[in-house]
Amino acid sequence: MLERWVEPMETFAWKLGDFKYDHDSIWYSWKLLLENHPHDSICGCSSEEVHRDVDMRFERLRQVTNQISATSAIRVAQIVARNRYDIALFLYLLA
Repeated sequence: MLERWVEPMETFAWKLGDFKYDHDSIWYSWKLLLENHPHDSICGCSSEEVHRDVDMRFERLRQVTNQISATSAIRVAQIVARNRYDIALFLYLLA
């Protein structure tokens, strides 16, 4: 999600328009993702509390990345509509 959707869409919005690149939210998303990958939490040998924390972080990550993606997509759509850019821009995102 981060590499194939969030960061490319945020980059398109930033490069095409007057929008600030959302470093903080993207950094936070990567941090959440990486916090879920220590060997104690991915091998299934931890307590239920640890696994609940992992699930909560993944849910929070999903929420944050969906919000960033939606905001970026709206920004790109506004820029395309305003400037009449070619729709080919979106072919990358659909692949």
